Amino acid sequence: MIRVRSTLLIGSLVAALFAACGDKNAPLFAQPDAGAGGTAFSYATDIVPFLQKACTCHVSPGASIPLDTYANVKLNASACDSAIRAGSMPPSGTLDSADIATFHDWFAAGAPNN
Repeated sequence: MIRVRSTLLIGSLVAALFAACGDKNAPLFAQPDAGAGGTAFSYATDIVPFLQKACTCHVSPGASIPLDTYANVKLNASACDSAIRAGSMPPSGTLDSADIATFHDWFAAGAPNN
């Protein structure tokens, strides 16, 4: 009987120790799809219009790297993010910093299809 109580006491203490190690400032539930600025980005609302404006060569039928569907964008999101942030895409180089940040933050949030 003493052994059972000791085991329960030690188990409770270990559980309390692990609970105390958590981040006290972390929210109880993570906010889904939040970008660096705390903004939730939408594939349909934010990313599709961006692609249609900035990536015209890639949203056209028969593109060498197609960005015409969510699946294709998700597949190529890492390369797109790198190219956009490096300034090598689009070739015209005419992206404003807000568009670059929006795509990057959407990608960094896991490229959600929302």
